[in-house]
Amino acid sequence: ILQVWSCVRSCALRCGAPPPPPAGPAPPPDNLHGALRRAVAAGDSDLAVRLVAAFGWYWWLGGHRVEGAGLANAALSLPGPCDPEARAMACGVAAVNGFDGLVESELLDGWFQEAVRYPARHPLFRLFQVVAALYRQGPTPEVLERIGSLADDPEPWIAGLGLLLVGHTVMNLGARFDEAFDAFEASLAGFRGIGERWGMSFALAALAEVVARQGRHREAIAYFEEALTYLRALGATEDRPVTEVRLAQEYDLVGDTARADEVFAEAGRTALRSAVPDSIAFVECAHAHRALRAGDVGQARVRFARALEFVGDKRVSPQMLCVLHSGRALVLAHDGDHAGARALNREAVALGSGVFDAPVAGGALDDAAEAALLAGDPARALTLLSAADFLRGGSDRTRPWTDALHASARASLTAGEVEAAAEKGRKATIENILEFFPPQDADRAVAAATV
Repeated sequence: ILQVWSCVRSCALRCGAPPPPPAGPAPPPDNLHGALRRAVAAGDSDLAVRLVAAFGWYWWLGGHRVEGAGLANAALSLPGPCDPEARAMACGVAAVNGFDGLVESELLDGWFQEAVRYPARHPLFRLFQVVAALYRQGPTPEVLERIGSLADDPEPWIAGLGLLLVGHTVMNLGARFDEAFDAFEASLAGFRGIGERWGMSFALAALAEVVARQGRHREAIAYFEEALTYLRALGATEDRPVTEVRLAQEYDLVGDTARADEVFAEAGRTALRSAVPDSIAFVECAHAHRALRAGDVGQARVRFARALEFVGDKRVSPQMLCVLHSGRALVLAHDGDHAGARALNREAVALGSGVFDAPVAGGALDDAAEAALLAGDPARALTLLSAADFLRGGSDRTRPWTDALHASARASLTAGEVEAAAEKGRKATIENILEFFPPQDADRAVAAATV
């Protein structure tokens, strides 16, 4: 059923029409994965690779990327002949599924290489070319130009996805939120035009992130709520916990604690159903950070420890690890272990900046500033707060407590010290931010990350 639907979907995308849903319920994931596992067990390379090429978009659009990447690796590792275009497509979809840091970088790079060097005419290979460039080179001006070219692609689904990539890339670079908002709005309009719910959900969630950071929390709630209606209809589990957590946090910010409690609980259930360590740990981290804001350091300590246990030695996204280590640093700072806190602060900032994510790195800098205040260093705190705002292009209104951190740091300094500390922070870039953390912090970071 899925292979037929995949072909129909491909044809629909090529002519600009929305793909019809499969007749009846979607094929159960266990049946799809069972067929692929049997092909792998039988050593049937050609069939296994063709199944990966067919199922890859189901994994991505249906939110089964982690399991899908593992199955793709098993299929693509089989010896024996197979259709070269099917293998190139399988490598491309496998790489896209593992793009969020959930697959070993050497393996991911190999998949991208196979996908982009094959002379295929299928429109999705234009997407693979651009995503591979972003993965290998980062958001350079040349790569940004190539991403922008996807927004003008004749295939409407690729154009919508291109606009999503444009918006996320410029937002991650910092200071370009209006440009990101326009790209996300255009992406949403494009996906609405073809009735594509996965694209609509991601564009809506992206719009929510922009307006939330600007303090427009009621608008963010509306965007997140609509995004979740589509994710639930799609049966997506991997993508839902993050969106549910962000919705719960927005309810907290408007004072609706009861509704926040409900959505946090839903996020926990969704994460457990997904059985994805990244999702489960993210929900635990969100509860821990919420406890910190409520002054319950003990509860935060327990939640962060639980998140670390879920992560274990598994591969998770750098952004999630950034949030985890940044929060753990605050717990250490409250406990008086300021050396350990600085080490984890450095590790967190390295993770956020390493993936060119200015909003996430900025959040880690905010936490490092709070840890510096707890250590009695207001000048360093103000420098880091200034760096956070400069890096992401302004204050993040999803973190309103940073206003009090600014005020506390300034109250302990002279006017000249305030200006000097702030000016130092305004020299921060995503490339040089680790220079704000002395070498001794790096020496302790590896040990602290495993505590």
